[in-house]
Amino acid sequence: MEFRLLSCLLVAIALDGCALRPAASVLTPVATDASDTRRVELFTATSRNLTGETGEFGAASDRSLALNYQRYQMSIPPSHKVGAIEWPTGVADPERHFSVLARTYLTEDQFAKGVAGASRDGEAVIFIHGYNTLYQEAIFRFTQLVHDTGFAGAAIVFSWPSEGKILGYGRDRESSMFSRDHLERLIRSVAKIQSVKKIHLVAHSMGGWLTAEVLRQAKFKNDLEFNGKLGEVVLASPDIDIDVFRTQIISIGKRSPPITVLISRDDKALAISKLIAGNVDRVGAFVIDDPRIIPILEQAGVRVFDMSLLQSGDPLQHTKFAASSELLQSFSKDLHSGLAREKSRRGSGGLLIVDSTGVPHGPRER
Repeated sequence: MEFRLLSCLLVAIALDGCALRPAASVLTPVATDASDTRRVELFTATSRNLTGETGEFGAASDRSLALNYQRYQMSIPPSHKVGAIEWPTGVADPERHFSVLARTYLTEDQFAKGVAGASRDGEAVIFIHGYNTLYQEAIFRFTQLVHDTGFAGAAIVFSWPSEGKILGYGRDRESSMFSRDHLERLIRSVAKIQSVKKIHLVAHSMGGWLTAEVLRQAKFKNDLEFNGKLGEVVLASPDIDIDVFRTQIISIGKRSPPITVLISRDDKALAISKLIAGNVDRVGAFVIDDPRIIPILEQAGVRVFDMSLLQSGDPLQHTKFAASSELLQSFSKDLHSGLAREKSRRGSGGLLIVDSTGVPHGPRER
């Protein structure tokens, strides 16, 4: 039965993966004189080898011991719909597609100066993508997320060397493990920038596992808060073994603001991860009143946002955090102040669960 379900899910993901996977050429800058497009400045720091054998950015799944940095000027078309990415199908037209207007290699010092200049109000956010993600997909997805949430600070993509292949789960897992020190190094380097006062982390899927591991090892170094600059931590649809997460969250402990976990019980991508992992539940799809984890979440003061009732254009329901217009408009856009309000309403501890209507409630009776 499990093998049959696994086969069906693989077929579904394969069919979905064949549709509109963008080529590396979408990162080629295009010229425009359009005045009605909106612009997003994005920085990238990556453990990918951007100069791999093919010389193509999107094919950069080779691992690099050093962090590599770039800056992108992106444009969003006037007809953009919240939650969507208007992908170019050939040469990008800024009037109709998300487009790259400029792309620049940076040294570490140039990266730090660029982030310092972009950190309006002292805010910076780092996005950590998930499994089966091409470099260009991470850049375009975060561009969409930054634009749709109205974030005005320094926007940084941390891209680890995912192969961007459906059957590359095992290698992706190893590549995310390889990138733990890279991500910690990035956060610490941003924390050293004087103008940056708060660093927020938004991690998706397998990137949630990577982020939790980095926080765990930072705690062991007695600097979980990165010199007091760590702000919101959002784990969206985290692809983490539920038992592993229990040990991670115990090690990390309670923090303020609390860690936020976005879950959805209809996440088909996490369903296949569960089967690949020997039928072990994934955190991003767990049942909210699961007695194995609720006491741990309560102890750690974690905030859970249940997205199960939301629908997005994603057939796998794995990118609701960015593709659901309801979530973007009612939750993500005002994340910092919203969490502050919920924290004051909740009090000193315990688990706060918020469903897709935005109504907070405690754990269900067990």
